[in-house]
Amino acid sequence: MAESVKIDDLKEDMNEGLIFHDFLGKDIYHFKNLNPIKVDDFSLCQLSAEETSTEETAYRADFEKIHQSIESGAFDKVILSRIKVMPTQKSALEIFERLNDYYQNTFNYIISCPELGTWIGASPETLVSIDQLKIKTMSLAGTKTADDNWTQKEIDEQNFVTEAIITNLEKVNCSEIQANGPNTITAGPIEHLQTKITARLSNESDWVKLVHELHPTPAVCGIPTEASKRLIHQVEKHDRNFYTGYIGLLSKKHKQFFVNLRCMELLKGCAKLYVGGGLTADSKPDLEWLETERKSITLSNCL
Repeated sequence: MAESVKIDDLKEDMNEGLIFHDFLGKDIYHFKNLNPIKVDDFSLCQLSAEETSTEETAYRADFEKIHQSIESGAFDKVILSRIKVMPTQKSALEIFERLNDYYQNTFNYIISCPELGTWIGASPETLVSIDQLKIKTMSLAGTKTADDNWTQKEIDEQNFVTEAIITNLEKVNCSEIQANGPNTITAGPIEHLQTKITARLSNESDWVKLVHELHPTPAVCGIPTEASKRLIHQVEKHDRNFYTGYIGLLSKKHKQFFVNLRCMELLKGCAKLYVGGGLTADSKPDLEWLETERKSITLSNCL
């Protein structure tokens, strides 16, 4: 059980609980006084809403708008997302159990409260891990199946993200920045390119500034970040809500934040799946649509 409080922003003296932060920073919740509970005591809140999936024709139209902006030279990369609504009669805990079976090397969570409803996810991406002055983060971009080979498009996409993260670390005066990768990692039925990055903070109190600089990462928003965020808001017809936001686990000595990917919002009688992919100058609409379908497979199998 926990107490949930809506907050305006992170504060340097926060040292316990869980943060659930949406993509735009409009809805930020701090869950305090976390205690272990039995499964039978877990209270589920399922909101009712009329939702429809993003049609492929609409996705292609959005793709063209963003791709034209990239080709004009204004952007290196922009993430386009969509939603997929699927019927389900399974309980949230049944879905979560199946998700744990499919994703065994990711950060898996289930959050439920009256203000938010019920959210379930499995994130392969650490936004940042902070152990006093030591920090660890990663760039994660590019998606393929185990049978495919990496193309230059995915390699370039991953490099964009790595360079942008290192630049953001330098803005917070981090030192001893080191990057190791990219390497291939597995997340359920698909693979990603990952570069592990380590660094050192100048002051422990800078952790809030660090999180602000890192979110949203180019892997969920684009390059340049603020312009990409505005373009996404103009083009996407749906509200991302907590998709591509982050989840933070706080203690006095350690703080760990995960990007909220591979997630779903459980509604009455259906689940709203959130998926997306990074568009660059080399992106093709058929392949990008297919990538989002691949990312939705494991989530939909849980339903």
